[in-house]
Formats: sequence, structure tokens, C-alpha cells
Amino acid sequence: MELIREEELLRAAAEKGVIAKRCTAPDPKNTAIIDGTVEDLLEIAAMRKSVLLYSYAFPDPGMYIIDNETIEAAGDSISQQLSDYEFDDILSDKLLGALYGKVHFEDLEPYERKDLQADLKKLNPIEKTILDECLAYNGNVDADILKTPTGLIAFVPVDGFAVTVFTQADSVHDNPAAEAAEKIIEAHLDELISSTAEAISKKEEQEAKLRLMLLKDKAFLACTNKNLRTRHAEKLWKANKWIRDLFNPEGFHVSITEPNGRCISFVESVWAEYRLDKTIVDKLD
Repeated sequence: MELIREEELLRAAAEKGVIAKRCTAPDPKNTAIIDGTVEDLLEIAAMRKSVLLYSYAFPDPGMYIIDNETIEAAGDSISQQLSDYEFDDILSDKLLGALYGKVHFEDLEPYERKDLQADLKKLNPIEKTILDECLAYNGNVDADILKTPTGLIAFVPVDGFAVTVFTQADSVHDNPAAEAAEKIIEAHLDELISSTAEAISKKEEQEAKLRLMLLKDKAFLACTNKNLRTRHAEKLWKANKWIRDLFNPEGFHVSITEPNGRCISFVESVWAEYRLDKTIVDKLD
């Protein structure tokens, strides 16, 4: 059903001698919904010499603009196409953060804008391409769409009841932004999977390198309590950028002197392995 425009509604109300007032967030109690049109409701208002209250609904910008939440929601269907990875594995927090920052730039604090510019430089080529395509889609969204009503609720107070009519526009789209986000991700899915596989392989190689370093380090093997091992990890963390990168794959800001929880957990896992079988050091290459 085509929605009656506000100017038409007001004109029709005036012709019937009905006062029509716009209200916000209507939540009438004792509602009596009728299967009719706004014109039918105006007839009731005229007969009852009552007022007509109305409110238009407008599109949720999230239905038309791709942002980080849109991409994450699109992952639900895309995940069904993945066998070896979860959707969260192939789409990094860096990309989601960059997309949020670009779409909601006006809402960012000055320091957040500065961080955004730094984080944009950390995106890999495929992430940069996806970001650009999402922003290009957003730039082509007709601003008038967001100003076009998608629904109307109107009611007339009658004997303690709100006699109500709901109307929804025929042209309401399910969620065009979600569909567009899915298409963008699917177009680059093979590249994302390949990039993820490469990153995982590199991570495993780096973890193996660090494990070997620790097990060959007599100073580490002498760290018989967690405090000593944490201090040992601090030295390695401070002296080796590749270790910081290993446990901070998203490239976010981290302390240069204090290892994060991922690093500490890894160090403890290597120590647990050594404690269970101290002969493993004799089997090292």
C-alpha cells in the first residue's frame, strides 16, 4: 500500500474538520486496531469530533549504510561457505574498526580520529579494497531514501481506546546494505581465505621459533616459578619486535615493556610442556 504523504494527510484532515497532530514514539494503551485506511480513521475522527494523532517511521540508516555491524551480520550466511575457518578468522578487527571509524567519523573524539588514520595504514591490500568498496557503496546511497517514510501509525482516541491504523510502504526493502555487504565479501572470499591461511601459517612458524628459543634457553628453564618466567618474558618482549607482532596480529597499540596475556599464556604452555617431559630439550634440532 502506498503511504499517504503528510501534506495529503493534513489536507484530508482539514477538509473533514479534523485536527491532525504529529506525535513522537506513540505508544497508546488499550489499542483497537482496525483493518482500514487513514481515510477511514479520519471519518471516525470527524464523527466523534476527535483529534487524529500520527507518526511516520523512517528507514534505519543501518539498513542502507554498510558499517562494521553490517559486515559482521553478513558473516552469518557467509560462514556456511567456509570449511576450515570461522568468519571471524578471515575478517580482522582492523578492517571492522576502520569501517566503523570512516562511517561514523563525525562521532569520533579527536584522539580516535588520529588512531583511525594510523590504523588505516595497517590494512593489508585486500582489506583496503573491501573498505574502499564498502565506502563507495555508501557514497552512492540516495540520501532521500533515508528521508522517505516507510510506515505510518495513526490513531483516534475513542472512549478510552486508541482506534489505530498501521500502514507500511510497499517499497520497503528487507536490508539492502546487508545484501551489498555479502556481495562485497563473497567477491573477495577466496583472497580472504588465502590471506588468512598465509597468516596462520606464519603464526605457527613464529610460535615454533619462539618455543625452540625458550626450550634452548637455560635461563628460561631455570625459571621455576611464574614470576621469574614473567620477568623472562618481559625481556624477550622488549627486545624482539617480532614477538610483539606475533601476539598482537591486529597491530593495535601495546606496551613495549609489558607482554600481553597471549604472550604470557604461550610462555606458560611451553614451560608446562617442559615440566611434563624434561627430555624434550634433548630432542631439539
